[in-house]
Amino acid sequence: GIGKRNVILTGHSLGGSVANIVGSKYWLKSVSFSPPGIYWGHRKFGIKSIDRIDAEVYSIVPERDFVPMVDRQRGLVQYITCPENFSTIGCHRILHTVCNLVCACDSYDKPMFDPAPNYESTCRA
Repeated sequence: GIGKRNVILTGHSLGGSVANIVGSKYWLKSVSFSPPGIYWGHRKFGIKSIDRIDAEVYSIVPERDFVPMVDRQRGLVQYITCPENFSTIGCHRILHTVCNLVCACDSYDKPMFDPAPNYESTCRA
């Protein structure tokens, strides 16, 4: 077993859903980006209780991203914006999510880093 180590599972899209399933099943925290939900299929995945999902799963979900609309999201879900000129596929891109999160952190007047210097981000002035 893992013992007392702190393990946080992460993933994007289907990988995020896998992280959420494994985390819920084995009582490990998961942080996922644009994952399909796991609520309706939780018993098929061997998750005995919705309480496990609610206790272990953290999901970042861009608005208009179609992938997280597959099944229902549970746990802590943080919805983030997606520019209206982005397609639903553009809203699903991990690069957009990272830029969105970095810009939110930059609002505290402590720039972290530029995750993609050549990426057109709507949050840059």
